[in-house]
Amino acid sequence: LYGLLLTAVFLFLAANLLLAEPKQDLPADSVQQKILADSAQSYTYTGLDYYDAGNFDMAEKYLNKSLDIYESIYEKGHRKIGITYINLGAVFLRHWRYGEAMHFFDKAEEHLRLNPEKYARELGGTLVNKGIVYSSLGDYTRAKMTEEMALKIMLGFDDSETRKRTINLYNSLANVNKDLKEYRKGIEQFMKAEKLALEYNPDFLHLIYGNLGNIYLHTGNFQK
Repeated sequence: LYGLLLTAVFLFLAANLLLAEPKQDLPADSVQQKILADSAQSYTYTGLDYYDAGNFDMAEKYLNKSLDIYESIYEKGHRKIGITYINLGAVFLRHWRYGEAMHFFDKAEEHLRLNPEKYARELGGTLVNKGIVYSSLGDYTRAKMTEEMALKIMLGFDDSETRKRTINLYNSLANVNKDLKEYRKGIEQFMKAEKLALEYNPDFLHLIYGNLGNIYLHTGNFQK
């Protein structure tokens, strides 16, 4: 989402893009709609709890319940529908069921592109996950193209939460460049990931340094 370290990076990235969100934007024109929206949000939280516990079948079940409700009360292109597609895609990604994961990420992108400026962060996260699927399937050229699109979106924000996610994105993109044997670019991107991690989230440093060691190994720089 490569060696053991690199697989861990992918799975962490997918998990990091699961978006449990606070209640907001609930429709005011119908008490029934509000009740249904609250119920859908509850299913989302339950699904994410199962995801965190590693019970992906139950996570899929509850996220699908949430999706069914959201699609019944919101118009196409609503953020909550797009996010639920992202979450379902991440569940299948953890199952290594790449075709189904890509199906949901494609659906998420389709919805979020209806409001690309309003939902730019979510769209960027969707593209990151699509890049992870392409990379997992060995299509590194498409993975690079997709993740570069995601990076362009993410760099348009300067809040700390987006910067934390950009650490993962640089790390993933660097690994893609390593697989394309573009080692210099990969090292540059790992360095950018390191700089952000030092400022925003040092917990990522061990992954970044492990991956840097891996790419230096490929360049023959054994001392590094």
